[in-house]
Amino acid sequence: MPSFIFSEAQPEAEKNTQRVAAALAQKGYTGWDPAIDAQYSRQRTHAIRGSGPNSPLAGLRIVSNELGTVMGLLPFEMGMPRIRTPEVDGRKAEVSGVWTDDMSELLKLIRDVIAWLHETGVKVTYSVYNAEDRAMSDLLGLTLGLKSLPGKTVTYNSFLRQGRAIPWQIAIANEKTMTGTLQKLEERYGPSEPLVDLDLR
Repeated sequence: MPSFIFSEAQPEAEKNTQRVAAALAQKGYTGWDPAIDAQYSRQRTHAIRGSGPNSPLAGLRIVSNELGTVMGLLPFEMGMPRIRTPEVDGRKAEVSGVWTDDMSELLKLIRDVIAWLHETGVKVTYSVYNAEDRAMSDLLGLTLGLKSLPGKTVTYNSFLRQGRAIPWQIAIANEKTMTGTLQKLEERYGPSEPLVDLDLR
């Protein structure tokens, strides 16, 4: 079963974004704003895994600061309070919008995406999660090895759960951490596979 990667220009991008929004709504979040989300559409890369691009079992989205993002910032840097990431010798990326119907296929997708991040020169990877969401906390921390940055949270005032703004915890993985995670996933699921680039079809 292949993993696919593609830009916002592909028709699958809107479908993947719809799945992200649906997964958040299913968890009780309200206030998803397509206009705010679209600020990063030109710089966003999508990755999915399934028997074909129209039948995905898992997906996520990636924004790199090298791709001309809004004011050169990653998405979470637009939250409140304003938190800026330190400069690194290479690219930084934020991985978000994770959804799945099959956890093992999601982990295989993440394995392939980590290999792709290495190949494209990403040195530091960030993500944000609701610390009250135990499943996502365990996925990012225990399974993937991302480290939460103590005291570093952001909120989005119009994006709520149960009527209140959620503090989203910022997590980080450097190149060494991601290499270790890749090795563990390859031991469990086999070698990473090249992402099928739908922009080249």
